[in-house]
Amino acid sequence: MASQNCPDLTCPYCGHVSEWGKRVCLGCNSDIAYGAVESDFNGAGFALVFLVVVLGIPACNVVAFYGNPRHARFDAGLACMILIPAIVTGLLCYWKARRLRSRVRFFRR
Repeated sequence: MASQNCPDLTCPYCGHVSEWGKRVCLGCNSDIAYGAVESDFNGAGFALVFLVVVLGIPACNVVAFYGNPRHARFDAGLACMILIPAIVTGLLCYWKARRLRSRVRFFRR
C-alpha cells in the first residue's frame, strides 16, 4: 500500500503494480527510471552549437567593438563566444532536469 507521498506505480507494459523506489518491474523486468534520463539531453550538443552561432558570434563582435586594448579584443571575444552559450545551455539542461525530476518512466530491456 502506498503512502500519500509515494504512490504505487503501474507498469504500462504488464500492469504490475510496483512500489515507489523500485528500479525494476517484477512483472516484466522493465527498467523503472525516475526523473530525467540521459536520452532527455541528446540535443544538448546541438543546442550548444546553435547558441554559439546565435549568441556567441554577436557577443564576440560586441566585445571586440567595445574592448579597450587591441590585443585583448579577439581573446575576450572568443571567450564570450564560448562561455555565454555554454552557460545558457547548462541553465537550460538544469531547468529541464528540475522539470522532469518527478517523472517516472518504464523502459523495456
